[in-house]
Amino acid sequence: DRSRFQTGPGQLQEQTEEGFHLYHHPDPDRDLTLALAGDTLATCVARPRVLAALRHAKGQASPPLDNPRMRRLLAKVNRQGALWLAADVDTLGKPTQKKNFLLDALIGPIFDHTVTARGEAIANHGLTADLLFECATEQKGAELAKHLTGTITIIRAGTLLIQDPNVRAVVGAFGASTVDQQGKMVRMQTRLMD
Repeated sequence: DRSRFQTGPGQLQEQTEEGFHLYHHPDPDRDLTLALAGDTLATCVARPRVLAALRHAKGQASPPLDNPRMRRLLAKVNRQGALWLAADVDTLGKPTQKKNFLLDALIGPIFDHTVTARGEAIANHGLTADLLFECATEQKGAELAKHLTGTITIIRAGTLLIQDPNVRAVVGAFGASTVDQQGKMVRMQTRLMD
């Protein structure tokens, strides 16, 4: 909802380019560009990619993608799903600013071991999420699988401490995730809603 974007000093900066409304979030480590394309939020650290997504949504031609890894990922992901993800994590890089120790401990190893990530949320008799992480080596795949499994165990235990039933339900869904490793590939599946 465009009306909920807060603009101004220290917040999002509204800009117009090629006739599109863009929102810029300046960050000392990484600038971020956001834009609304219908009911979809397009966001990327590469402003040209956001513009390409907006042109595509409008039916305009876009320049070819110059990243072969992203082309391969986008060919595999189900873009018809309710929500989908394709990320060249190796190129994106790990956030450098440590703002939250717990969050960094939980997601840091994903950036450390993962080369690419893709996935989708599927609404079919409930909502399921399927994430597939490609790691650089089988060893890194094993380390990521071990980390994700440990994180799920911690989430399961922590669910018992949450008082709010709505928050407990969401956190509990992630605690019911499964992790499977096959070589360099690690899959995490979660049933978010029945």
